[in-house]
Amino acid sequence: LRHQTLKIRVAAQKQDPGRYLMGNLITMPRGMENRTARNLQKITLDYVFPLFYPDWNIWRAAYFKRFRGAFFYDHAWGQGVYMPDEEDGPVDRNFRSIGLELTTDVHLAQFLFPVNVGGRMIYLPGTGNARAEFIFSIDLNQLY
Repeated sequence: LRHQTLKIRVAAQKQDPGRYLMGNLITMPRGMENRTARNLQKITLDYVFPLFYPDWNIWRAAYFKRFRGAFFYDHAWGQGVYMPDEEDGPVDRNFRSIGLELTTDVHLAQFLFPVNVGGRMIYLPGTGNARAEFIFSIDLNQLY
């Protein structure tokens, strides 16, 4: 199980709006549009594993450090969720998503910090829809 990770994140928020309802501090499950809610609880499970460490150096343009995969499951419970298609006001609803991510850590043009680039496939069990997303991030906390 070397270099494998199981991440479990749990979050909750509660708003008691007088006149104004603020945006969520918690993100919705991956692949879903953000919806404002009075109460929102969320659990996220990620299993991240290395695929291979190629140490590919393409001239000075790019250095590919590692490729990795991840399986994830996101589940959120919302009470008083404002949905644009609901005319009766806020509703109580569960939101779920499951999926797979394939990413690589690469140093571009000898840039000091690694760039994480890849793709994500998401399935939304509640609607039966699937979608793909592009992943791009720069880790400013990590050096070689």
